[in-house]
Amino acid sequence: MHHENADGASRATIELDMDGPTEINALALEEASGLTGHVQEYKVEAQVNSDWKLLSQGTTIGERKVDRFPKVTVWKVRLTILKAQPYPAIRRFGLYLDIVSPRASFEPENTSTEQ
Repeated sequence: MHHENADGASRATIELDMDGPTEINALALEEASGLTGHVQEYKVEAQVNSDWKLLSQGTTIGERKVDRFPKVTVWKVRLTILKAQPYPAIRRFGLYLDIVSPRASFEPENTSTEQ
C-alpha cells in the first residue's frame, strides 16, 4: 500500500505473515540502491497473540539498517514508512533470531524503540 500526502511526502506499508508463531529479535532493512535516503521515518510492529506491539522505529534506513529488540514470538510483522521523499523503495525486509550478538544488544535501552 502506498499513498502520497498533500505535501508530497510518501507513506507505505508492508505486512509479512509468518505462517505460524515465529521467534525473532532482530530485523534488517535496506533501501533500493540509488534510492537511499528517501525514508525519513518508519516503525515496525508485530502481531503478538492478538495485539500489535511496536518492535522498532527510526528515522533513516539507507543501505542497511539492523534493529534489535528483546526476543518475541510473532504471527505477523508490519513495516510502516511514516514519512519519505517520493518514492520510498525497500529492497530488503528481513526478520531474524540473532543468537550471536551480545545479550546487551537486545535490552530495551539499547534498541530502536526508545524515543
